[in-house]
Amino acid sequence: MKRKSVFTLSLLLTFFLTVPAAGAASSVSYGIPNINVLLDGKRLAFPDVWPQADANQRVLVPIRVVSENLGANVNYANNKITIKQDGKTIVLIIGSKTATVDGKAVTFDSAAVVKNNRTLVPLRFVSEALGQEVEWNGVDQYVWIGKKDVPVVDDVIKGAPVEEYTYLFSKHPNVLTSSGVPRTEVWDIKESQLPIMIPYGFKKDPSKPDSWDSIFYGFSIVSIESKEYIKIHYSGTSHIGIQLLSDNGIPRGRLKIQKLSAKDTDGSYIEYYPLTNSGDELYGDPDWKELQISDVKYIQLLYDSKNYVFIQNPYYKS
Repeated sequence: MKRKSVFTLSLLLTFFLTVPAAGAASSVSYGIPNINVLLDGKRLAFPDVWPQADANQRVLVPIRVVSENLGANVNYANNKITIKQDGKTIVLIIGSKTATVDGKAVTFDSAAVVKNNRTLVPLRFVSEALGQEVEWNGVDQYVWIGKKDVPVVDDVIKGAPVEEYTYLFSKHPNVLTSSGVPRTEVWDIKESQLPIMIPYGFKKDPSKPDSWDSIFYGFSIVSIESKEYIKIHYSGTSHIGIQLLSDNGIPRGRLKIQKLSAKDTDGSYIEYYPLTNSGDELYGDPDWKELQISDVKYIQLLYDSKNYVFIQNPYYKS
């Protein structure tokens, strides 16, 4: 099937053409604040204490992450942490930047600490000592451990009937199918389920990878010269738009601000989309300047996929 560009959303072009210019000043981010750890591409859960950066910008994690997810045996007594796995032994002392790995002294620039009755250990040092590859990505505040096998959306969630979401388009119901592809289901994705791979929806062979397959890593809200933007990080196709969906039934289309766009070192894309846009007034919102990120229930990614892609906004307030 011929690829159908999502930018045939003709009814949205009226506000895409009114995107305001933005300066190139440095940005201030106040989006998803937590550091997240991914093991073999899957995000780890932290029910009580989140990973945190110390004064040396090294990530510390609760010790049980090591024992429960890296498969190591951990013993903690008298301020000494002993970690064993597959014949390898690591010994750390709380507050010390010297440890031993299989009896050999090693000096590093972070120390294990106790905070709020939780023992935190330097993630990179421990993971690499156990033979894991570790990579930091500051765009999303992700620490990647091991393989980068991002889960496919179909393996994470099931599609929900599109009828459950039509209220988000009640003022302009034709926008939902104006791409010419009337999909029947929605992938309703939680922010905690990111990153996630979204396959191109019109493959001849769905079992094979396609250059238009996309990985959506995450988003945050940034302020640039006192104007707010949604910062999106993804790979795959380099041309996506988004829609901001709210309870008032007015879908707000957005295109990226070209001058702010960039590429990460791995070739993935970092794009910025304005939170507010004067074109919203043409769609029936006279108070478009008052839009807050807390008003946005979903960020719809305009991918050429078999289902609609809705990302839940964790800052939404009903």
